[in-house]
Amino acid sequence: MDQDEYIRLCKKHSTIEMIRPFWDYQQRWKDITVLICQRNTKILIQLCLESLLTYYPDIPILIVDGNSSDDSILYLRYKSLVYPNIKIWERKRMESKEYNSHGNTMHEAIIELIKTKYVLLLDSDVIIKRAGFIEGMLLQFSDEKLYATGTLMIVSDINYGGGAPKIEEDILFYPHPSCSIYRADIYNQFTPFGHYGAPCVYNIKDAISKGWKMGTFPINEYVMHLSGASWTIPRTIWNCDNDIFIRPFISFIINCEKQFNYLSEQSDSDFEIIPLLQKEYTDNIVIHTQEPGCIVKNKVFRIRFNVHGEYVCKIDDSIRKIDKNFVHICKLEIIKNSVPDEIFIGGLKLMKRKIWQSKQAIA
Repeated sequence: MDQDEYIRLCKKHSTIEMIRPFWDYQQRWKDITVLICQRNTKILIQLCLESLLTYYPDIPILIVDGNSSDDSILYLRYKSLVYPNIKIWERKRMESKEYNSHGNTMHEAIIELIKTKYVLLLDSDVIIKRAGFIEGMLLQFSDEKLYATGTLMIVSDINYGGGAPKIEEDILFYPHPSCSIYRADIYNQFTPFGHYGAPCVYNIKDAISKGWKMGTFPINEYVMHLSGASWTIPRTIWNCDNDIFIRPFISFIINCEKQFNYLSEQSDSDFEIIPLLQKEYTDNIVIHTQEPGCIVKNKVFRIRFNVHGEYVCKIDDSIRKIDKNFVHICKLEIIKNSVPDEIFIGGLKLMKRKIWQSKQAIA
């Protein structure tokens, strides 16, 4: 059964559309880009991006960074080197609050950098719980008069900030930009997103006045939105990691307590420490996809799957001192060198985790 026949049967029998029943995997993301704006919210953008990549590892993503002063920009630069579908726009901030607003940032990104027909607006404090919502929303655009769809809210048609309506006649149906899809190809036909509490409200009002429709999708069944994480004082945060795995940047394998003390002084805590088993391991093993009969004789074989870092660094006994900024320096050098498989920094050798597991942990 092909896609057209499937759709015909769904319409004939009034059944609920399956999510991604058929899809051309080589072409499925040619019409959409995910747009995320962030500034100085490393933990949030990590949770957001890692959860998104868990379910949509190959979808085009544009992240606009508003001149972050924390470590989030290094994280984003690294991810963009590892994932070719991730692009980073390091947008320099000006003094004007309006220029730095979420609405103005999204507007510039859509006008200048989004080339696809659709754009998925995603807040940096959104966590993806499961897949299917992007495909489901895209299917709604079979209605050629649909301009936007997502979490549909009822807000005031009069209040520019998008507050609650006072009377029933004062209602505007508003696809909330925390997670919604807009028609990027016709966006510039309407009033641009702006410096408001509800940044898309005038854009939506203008589109509706010109005959365009707003759709709705049960986004809350697919994502969680923290809301206000980047601008409230004090900031709101997730109370846990929501089962999202975020790798440390470096896994240090150490031999002695003195090395632990060196690492405890690091200015950047984006690492884990794994004590080395002192007992040497020797065995005859079979390596998956290779011929049997490999002899393994080393001390790190049994911890090969316990290292979680993007890179692994085994500290030899000969090392007497480690720069307190070593982890931060490693990030800068690794990004500068386009994420090499192996690199020497400050007298220490770092290897990508998978390279280390295959070369150093099985030897």
